[in-house]
Amino acid sequence: MNKKLIIRIGYWYGALGDALLGIEMFFSAFMGTQSPFTGLGLSILGGIQYQYAMCLAASLVFAWTFLLIWADRKPIERRDMFLLTLIPVFGLQISTMLAFNFELIAFEMMLGYTIQRVIFAVYYIICFYLALKESQS
Repeated sequence: MNKKLIIRIGYWYGALGDALLGIEMFFSAFMGTQSPFTGLGLSILGGIQYQYAMCLAASLVFAWTFLLIWADRKPIERRDMFLLTLIPVFGLQISTMLAFNFELIAFEMMLGYTIQRVIFAVYYIICFYLALKESQS
């Protein structure tokens, strides 16, 4: 498979995941129990403070979505986005472990998120390495 294609898939993998997460956050914040994600394990319902936090977080998630799409326009030159993306992924993992510690989520959910994030992080490190090698050739 073409190295550049693997790299571009990385950007779109992140952008799609962020877009879906942002949509879920907005639905959860604005619709509460009426959210189509309620009951699927994707929404945590809360009060006004939760809704405010979800709106803020969704805005940042959407911004990151567009940053990844922007990086895809010059995938080799903007390879540092792969490393920068690991920062919020690491932060999300810490938040997930805290949520489990405070008994907000089950162990299975924490484990599932952890596995997803490890796979994501490894893929992004590989993409960064491939882009770095591509830029040197």
